[in-house]
Amino acid sequence: MDGADTRFFTPDEANQLLVELRPLVERMRLAYGTLHAARARLSDLAEKAVTGGGSRMPPHLMQAGEHLEASILAIQRHGVVIKDLSSGLIDFPAEHEGRQVFLCWKPGEPAVGYWHEVEGGFDGRRPLKPDR
Repeated sequence: MDGADTRFFTPDEANQLLVELRPLVERMRLAYGTLHAARARLSDLAEKAVTGGGSRMPPHLMQAGEHLEASILAIQRHGVVIKDLSSGLIDFPAEHEGRQVFLCWKPGEPAVGYWHEVEGGFDGRRPLKPDR
């Protein structure tokens, strides 16, 4: 993570942005789930295309791919880091005691209430203190 070009969020800024991000994260999760569930079919279609079988991508899978790409780009445009497509886990770059950290949120949580070290990941999450 390069601090020179990184936008840092306060917990309040991250929570305000969640209003816009929640539907994007949900759309990303649904599209990823559709594509993940169809991966065997996609592999078969790719093989047929390579061997000249003339198969084409089903429209619902094309749409899921487009939704996934659009959602990812829209989330990343805000400077938010997507950690897991399936669960919708996202991180907001932040500063704490002079170092870069992540504010962490996942669907189902009412607000951004945790943070972790950049290398710490989800398992290293700590609750935000009221003054953060």
